Amino acid sequence: MARSRQIPARMVSGFILKESTKFKPHHWVQVLTDDKWLDFDPFYGYQEQVPENYIPFAYNDNAVVKLENGERLAIEYFLVEDHDYNQRHAAKSATNGSWYDIFDLTRLDIETRTILASLLLLPLGVLVTTIFRHFIGVHSYGVFTPTLIALAITYNQWQTTIITLAVVMFFAGFGRKLYPRKLSRTPRLSIIFTLVAFSMAVGVSIIDYYMPNPEGYAVLLPIVILTSLIDRLFQTMDGKGNRVAYIRLFWTGIITLACLPIVLFMPLGHLLVKFPELHLVTLAAILLVTHYQGRQLMRFCPAFLKEPAALKKEKDDESI
Repeated sequence: MARSRQIPARMVSGFILKESTKFKPHHWVQVLTDDKWLDFDPFYGYQEQVPENYIPFAYNDNAVVKLENGERLAIEYFLVEDHDYNQRHAAKSATNGSWYDIFDLTRLDIETRTILASLLLLPLGVLVTTIFRHFIGVHSYGVFTPTLIALAITYNQWQTTIITLAVVMFFAGFGRKLYPRKLSRTPRLSIIFTLVAFSMAVGVSIIDYYMPNPEGYAVLLPIVILTSLIDRLFQTMDGKGNRVAYIRLFWTGIITLACLPIVLFMPLGHLLVKFPELHLVTLAAILLVTHYQGRQLMRFCPAFLKEPAALKKEKDDESI
């Protein structure tokens, strides 16, 4: 695309350095602007700069490492952390910056911008949950829970997520028999929290045994999210019965899958970092959806996916 506009550009081939020892080739683009090559990675949404762990080994068809007199050269890479970044950035802000620069998120370092890009996608997941609630008529465990689980999945392999959630749900469900149903919320939540922490440790151990190279699963599947999810599940079981509890758990999983494409769309996240005011449109959309009073799509779903209250409402509407 750049070359079609007479802008010099070249393909960069390399790999992304991670804690894992399994590297896969990765490709991005460099564009020549003002006698300077700027990096663009459409896959992850980076513009004008890529993180320091991007290691190139070829530009177009020209390898960075070449042979000299038919002998392979030994190349060593040294990664050095810049500990003086905060001091240099503070000095730059004090001399050249203005107070309104605090609203410019693009001035942040690329690692921070990447984290913010992921966080700024969360309200769009909330919009999806709201659409499911008001247009379709299904209930889930919390407004943020499906989006947060989807965010955790994006930083993990799907096999890891399934194994961890399965182990946690098994231990939590088994542990429910360890305390009386009339136990107050505080001690019950404490028991659940302990069981979830223990089961997550077991889950990580299982994953490490069958799929070596764990990458911080306990962080990527937050213990607070799982504890809250299981607590809501048990509350629903006690108040509305097992059927309603498992139906809502099913729809929480469906909404999570619907949120996955959103949290994976990092170019949109970087656009929101550049223009965070775009979320005013998101807020307007959420308010608009909540005012929907028409018939919901849940009436087209099979009966076993509907809560008893929804079935009763449908019968009442038919009788009227």
